[in-house]
Amino acid sequence: KDPAWLDETYDSLKIRAEQLNNAVSNSEAILSFMRYFVTNILIEKTDAGFAVSSQVLLIRVRANNPAPFFLSAQRSNLWVQGGDQLQLTNREIHLDMPQIDSPTIAFFM
Repeated sequence: KDPAWLDETYDSLKIRAEQLNNAVSNSEAILSFMRYFVTNILIEKTDAGFAVSSQVLLIRVRANNPAPFFLSAQRSNLWVQGGDQLQLTNREIHLDMPQIDSPTIAFFM
């Protein structure tokens, strides 16, 4: 109930609103080209549904930076039967690197 940590003024809030509404400040205003490579897919039937593990390599190239960004991870999913289709109910991702050298992460693994 103590808003002391929120030390904003009219001017600072106005600047924030202008930044959010400016297309240049939007992380996806610069298009990203992404490719996902999913390998080593293992499927195991469980009582709950299907446990699926896989290895994922993401390659992203932004239009303003020709150097590609790589991100690799191990992914574990749980799929359950929902009517006439499978539904993803849980996803865990374990990244292979301790630090992500990307200014923005506006994508899903």
